[in-house]
Amino acid sequence: MIEAFEGNKAETTTMLPVIKDFMAAHRLADVTVVADAGMISEANRKAIEAEGLSFILGMKIPDIPYVIKDWRAKHPGEDIPDGQIFTQPWPAAATDQRRDQVIYYQYKADRARRTLRGIDEQVGKAEKAVAGKVPVKRNRFVQLAGADKSVNRTLEAKARALAGLKGYITNIDNPTPEFVLDAYHRLYNIEIDYAQCI
Repeated sequence: MIEAFEGNKAETTTMLPVIKDFMAAHRLADVTVVADAGMISEANRKAIEAEGLSFILGMKIPDIPYVIKDWRAKHPGEDIPDGQIFTQPWPAAATDQRRDQVIYYQYKADRARRTLRGIDEQVGKAEKAVAGKVPVKRNRFVQLAGADKSVNRTLEAKARALAGLKGYITNIDNPTPEFVLDAYHRLYNIEIDYAQCI
């Protein structure tokens, strides 16, 4: 099955129609959509849910999750162990019109190291911009208030606290972290296989 769309249509707007056509062509009652956070907007996730489909999605983490705050409160001064997975159930309320969901947060020391190196570079550039040594360019750590500029230390602290963490959300029945993360990480294999075919 091949689908083609205009070049100015984002994948986020074409994914659900292709999935529905695929399900119809193969007479499937359900599929599990596995996608990265960049592919799925909040509206797309809700549309997938509205269709009654299962999903395993990478997700952005805008704030420090409760389960991480709780772990850090119970382990002051300790580093999160490499590979640690935190589980946060997200049961559906009667009015939610969705299935129960689970969010897994995994910490990887290597991911943290790379992220922290990037934060250090961006903060260094922000400090130079605030000191007037370089022009202010796009930098999330430069805070502008009228003509005043400063380094946003609150945002820096939050970014550092999230370094190394990645979120995965699912609505499949009885998920395990191993199954969810394995399914998500197979996306990389699919992308490699696809790239070799072109």
